[in-house]
Amino acid sequence: MAKLKIDGSSRARFGNKPFGNEAVHRHFLETGATGILLNSRDATAALAVNDVITVGLLQAGLVADTVKIIVSTAFGAGVKCSLGFAYADGVDSAVLPQDPAYFGTAIDISAAGEIAVPLKKKLLPLPKDAFLVLTITGAAVAQAAYADVVVKGELLGAE
Repeated sequence: MAKLKIDGSSRARFGNKPFGNEAVHRHFLETGATGILLNSRDATAALAVNDVITVGLLQAGLVADTVKIIVSTAFGAGVKCSLGFAYADGVDSAVLPQDPAYFGTAIDISAAGEIAVPLKKKLLPLPKDAFLVLTITGAAVAQAAYADVVVKGELLGAE
């Protein structure tokens, strides 16, 4: 299992409306013709089953209410993923334990389309900054592919 990070994944991306606290985190995942993760200094081989990719940063205080993956170019037959988070400082939290499959498991990214990831857990604010992580499951990636991962929610601020 490889642990890979997309360059720039530590930058927060959000937009607030005037006097509002809506946050939209949009990150991308892209592979080259042989399935190697692009925009990463860590990637040396095609994405394999159980590879964990740090896709982006979610800010402390975010309460996610909508998660979707927009697959523009399919990842190949049988490729699925799980989506979750791991704390940026590497230290777990008793309030909301980090979970690499918190947002969903067996998400089918083998074909192009917009995939709404149904949130099945209680919505809680992240107690501290966390990396959005995607784990490859089902099959390895062996082709060029592209997806946007969008997490939308309310930014309540760190406690």
